Amino acid sequence: LLSGSLRSDLDPFGQYDDDELNYTLRAAGLTALQNNMDERGRMTLDTPISSGGGNLSVGQRQILALASAIVRKSKILIMDEATSAIGEKFHG
Repeated sequence: LLSGSLRSDLDPFGQYDDDELNYTLRAAGLTALQNNMDERGRMTLDTPISSGGGNLSVGQRQILALASAIVRKSKILIMDEATSAIGEKFHG
């Protein structure tokens, strides 16, 4: 993850609109992860991301990595324990 906004990390070249990026985040599971958070703690496309995702939990970083692959429509994706740090509520 690069320093900037969540939007710039998911879409560094500005190829996708907000609806598609938000859909991708939901598909990757970010909404499920944030269900019990208050509004201030929820991530949006404008959420600042520090270099390497240092201001995010490991689970959030995993979801963003998955979202990046989804938005880019990667044909091949190799995952090893891709959701290991996301938590029980996500897996439930």
